Amino acid sequence: MQVPQRAHRRVSRLVAVGAGALALLAGALLGGTASPAWAEAPVDFAGTDIVDTVGALGSDRAEVQSAIDELQQSTGVTLLVAFIDTPTDPASLSDWAGEVVEQNGLGTGNALMIVAVDDREYRFDVDGSVDVTDSQLDDIQSEDIVPALGRDDWAAAAVGAAGGLADALGSPIEGSGSGSDSSGSAAGGFNFVPTLLIFGGLIVVIVLVIVIVRGRNIRARRRTSEEQRKALELRAGSLLVELDDALKTSEQELGFALAEFGEAQVGSFRTTLDSAQAKIRDAFRLRQQLDDTVPDSPEQRDEWTRRIIELCEAADAELDAQADAFDELRELSRTAPAALQALTPQKEALDARLEQGAHTLESLRARYSDDALASVTGNLDQARKLLGFAREQGTTARAAIDAGRGADAAVAVRGAQQAVGQAGTLLDAIDAAGPALDDAAARIGQAATELRSDVEEARALPAELRAVATADLATMTSEAERLLTEVEPGGPRSKDPIAALTTLASTEQRLDTALAPAREREERVRRARATLERSIAGARSQIDSADAYITTRRGGVGDGARSRLSEARRHLDQAQALAERDPEAALADANAASSLAVSALNFARSDVGGFWDDDSRGGGGYRGGGTSGGSGGSDLTGAILGGIIGGMLGGGRSSGGFGGFGGGGRSSGGFGGGFGGGGFGVGGGRRGGGGSFGGGSRGFGGSGGGRRGGGGRF
Repeated sequence: MQVPQRAHRRVSRLVAVGAGALALLAGALLGGTASPAWAEAPVDFAGTDIVDTVGALGSDRAEVQSAIDELQQSTGVTLLVAFIDTPTDPASLSDWAGEVVEQNGLGTGNALMIVAVDDREYRFDVDGSVDVTDSQLDDIQSEDIVPALGRDDWAAAAVGAAGGLADALGSPIEGSGSGSDSSGSAAGGFNFVPTLLIFGGLIVVIVLVIVIVRGRNIRARRRTSEEQRKALELRAGSLLVELDDALKTSEQELGFALAEFGEAQVGSFRTTLDSAQAKIRDAFRLRQQLDDTVPDSPEQRDEWTRRIIELCEAADAELDAQADAFDELRELSRTAPAALQALTPQKEALDARLEQGAHTLESLRARYSDDALASVTGNLDQARKLLGFAREQGTTARAAIDAGRGADAAVAVRGAQQAVGQAGTLLDAIDAAGPALDDAAARIGQAATELRSDVEEARALPAELRAVATADLATMTSEAERLLTEVEPGGPRSKDPIAALTTLASTEQRLDTALAPAREREERVRRARATLERSIAGARSQIDSADAYITTRRGGVGDGARSRLSEARRHLDQAQALAERDPEAALADANAASSLAVSALNFARSDVGGFWDDDSRGGGGYRGGGTSGGSGGSDLTGAILGGIIGGMLGGGRSSGGFGGFGGGGRSSGGFGGGFGGGGFGVGGGRRGGGGSFGGGSRGFGGSGGGRRGGGGRF
């Protein structure tokens, strides 16, 4: 309901005053209060993509995780996001980010975004293997990250970073960008104590406005309801008065009718009048309850008022019907001679049909059972009696007309009319019985065929489908078979085709219901079987492609891709094993195998991309460093990537791996130390890198050198 204009102006003034007071409060609080800050050491992601020590994301964490997952699936790049308060040890956010890279062993194929919420500073960079230009990195920061951070929309900044990277890498993420709406930033804002006070004050104002408006709406609805209740009570009172007057008139009319037509004709009128008087007594009792001194609830008053109206309307309709009947009878007293003359040919026609009806019944009894003809068996005798009564009433009417007794003539003519009408209806039923029975008999064959089909289907159900059907399927099937035998020509039910057809239809309906679960399961199995062969072939092709890629590059592929490929094979084997006995489950396994194979290939590509990158190993890398002896570095690296050298040297599973040729430099695992002194002069490699060669399923491992990006305040 619209708020009245004066109330709206008062509410507006209230909002303005509240807003002004809150503005003064905000100025005082923001000018004189400093929020505490929590210093934080470099964080450990520990297998997660998001670290939020200040609760900045709140309920929007899932949205950010979804964007990170989609970025990883579409590009192979993993985005790590951290929301902290204030960095410490080191205090510089740039140095702090470097420590995060070192401590977490971030390798290739990753991006890092750190936001110091209280310091209002951020850092965003990617490792050198991520194929984006410096210009694209600048655009991601200026368009997708900084605007969202500026309005404290922390989730939008993270989602924007993921979306910006995906766009730059040619795999846009649907729904990403800096315009996303995030509601989880309140916990990470600066000086949030006064901010909470401000918002609390605003909430108070809003609640006050809502209370005022709602109160006015409630009062307006209450006034409307009260007006409607009064109008309803006025109508009930008016109907009571009208019905009371109509009853008095009807009592007088009953006396006139009794004198004019006799007691036999006014019996129904007297019954109707008694019923109407009982209804008005109930209505007056309810009206008294509304008017007494006992308090009534609004619901009670509404209920009683509506009941009064219902009683009055029902009684009035009954009285009107009786009045109409006597009006017709009075009219007939004036037209009795003509009405009596019109009955003569009707009676003669029905007399002729009596003999025809007898022949029809005799023919039907020869073909159908007494039960089939039960509805018309007594029709012929009853029609004869009614026509005899019509003749008697005609004689009485003629005598009354000759004597000038119009009312008596009208009563006799009406009796004759009613008798002739009923006799005609009885003979019509005899004539209609034959075609109806013949039609039912003709349709029994088709109905039996349909039921027999259901029975055969039920009998042929395999055990696994019979188990999902209705429990009493076997009993219903046996009953249906017995019914089919009984409705065959010459069977006990064939002589009553209408009843047989009805029983066939109901039995088929019950059997269909019992078979429905099995039919649904069978259809699902049929659809699954139709697509299963293609799905298994597709999964096998996906697995072969991923296997070939990983096998020829196994030196640079981590466990994430390998584990997914192994799971894909397991699901494919299971799909093939279940293909015959459970196609639905087999199809699910085939689809899972295909999905896992695609995921394995994506992970492997990400790992291999990091292996080849120069900058991801802190300089030189393995792409173009060469060797001290000439140009064999690329060939050697290819052999390492293919797993050839690793295989010749025992798989690199010793504690030192390749500690370095000539220099003896020892690494804690894989190729962490590069080729240190003498043999292969690969310069700039980190000596303390701890992790697998090329990162595992998340692109971790190795050191974090060669990162590009930037940051600043917002």
